[in-house]
Amino acid sequence: MNNLSPVLAAALLQESCRRSLYHAHLLFFEILNGFTLKPAPYIEAICFRYERLLRGETSRLINTMPPRMGKSELTASLVAFALGHDPTLKFMLVSYGLELSAANLDKVRTIMRDRRYQAIFPNAKIKPGKNRRHHFETTAGGEVRAISTGGVVTGFGTHFLIIDDLLKADEALTAAGREAAIRFYKNSLLSRFNDPASARIVLVGQRLHENDIVGHVKGLGVRWDHINLPAIAEQDEIIPLGRGRIWTRRKGDLLHPEHMPRWVLDEKLLEFGPRYFAAQYQQNPTVSESCLINLDWFGQYEKVRNRTYYHKVVQSVDPAITDGANSDYSVGMTWGYREGNWYLLDLFRVKVNFPALRELVIAWHRQWRADALIIEGVSIGHALWAEMKRAELPGLILCPTPKGSKFERLAGCTARLASGKYHLPVSAPWLADLRHELMAFPEGRHDDQVDALTQFLEFVFDRPSWVRATYGPDGRRNDPIIRKSRIQRGY
Repeated sequence: MNNLSPVLAAALLQESCRRSLYHAHLLFFEILNGFTLKPAPYIEAICFRYERLLRGETSRLINTMPPRMGKSELTASLVAFALGHDPTLKFMLVSYGLELSAANLDKVRTIMRDRRYQAIFPNAKIKPGKNRRHHFETTAGGEVRAISTGGVVTGFGTHFLIIDDLLKADEALTAAGREAAIRFYKNSLLSRFNDPASARIVLVGQRLHENDIVGHVKGLGVRWDHINLPAIAEQDEIIPLGRGRIWTRRKGDLLHPEHMPRWVLDEKLLEFGPRYFAAQYQQNPTVSESCLINLDWFGQYEKVRNRTYYHKVVQSVDPAITDGANSDYSVGMTWGYREGNWYLLDLFRVKVNFPALRELVIAWHRQWRADALIIEGVSIGHALWAEMKRAELPGLILCPTPKGSKFERLAGCTARLASGKYHLPVSAPWLADLRHELMAFPEGRHDDQVDALTQFLEFVFDRPSWVRATYGPDGRRNDPIIRKSRIQRGY
């Protein structure tokens, strides 16, 4: 090959890219990134499955793999390669956000406009005047359209439906989020095929939940070709690469040792916790037996109301000792009560020194005009409680000492937590971190929000009469109050 003339070598490369999606992908990757892709068997395996799809040997394909392993580039190569062979084809690229799907579309556009692609596929050209951010057409009548989950698809038809991350990771943790994505898939996307008999569907991404879109379609009984690629092989497996070749992957083998070596995966395990790592990196989203909280227990609400809407407001604080980079977080939760239901209204999670924490809690308490403030009675909790008493904040100011392990305390609250009377907002800047910590507990890196939640739950469970108490016009409570001596003791 080294003795071939440059012209002949270029011709052979072009023919190889015309015949093989894998060889085309190596070139397309270089077009997109400016450097050469490191070869890996899993890339050949995926390209082989995509070629089978293009030949009509399968019509529905699932590709589950860890994040940051090149799935978007592979998807772009599939679309560009298919249009090179048939520029009349139409594609819908669907992702959870329009900008994400538009970025995937832009990869296809970048490949097709490159002179090297045009030398291989001269008939696949983008039509002037039909080249927009979220959509382009070919001169032969084909098109590629970017769609977001829940977006408008009425009036558009397609031959290929390519779904790359239909749902955000945090949205997949709630039944409402999963069901909305599945409804969009069933009610909107599946009706878009120009020729249902030859329709092709590709689902790409990492697993997020047992009942995510992959779990849903595999449970329907419809046959799907599924190439599942965990970061660390969990069993021996023989994976076809095409043209009679196979990849023998042994249990424990890494998917791409150069790109994602063992030490990187170990760090990911520590960062995400076992549950998230099992789902997103191992494609095994089974519920951990040690996971105490099911996020489906929580209801959802749309917006925070004015303070007067809530009959009671309770604040729970888990203070940390220092503001160092390796210290725990200081966490505060504000819960509002109305008609038998509790709503998480606000949350802070910060690393600050004691004076700053003192000022934060005082301002936070006054902002919400809380009826009760509970501060965990360990470490600096007693000092913070004393400062709150000195500031003469109204309402109950309590400083209980936790009894039992964190796991035991939360376990004792789960039955009533599952009652459906506790609600999280649909959207909040702190919501994703809270969900992550709740699902990762007790193996997660942090548990400060769990502690604040447990403390709040123990308080309201132990004081049902106080929660339901009403007040007369004179400000006096209509039912018996908690014993004063108990309040004075800070419990």
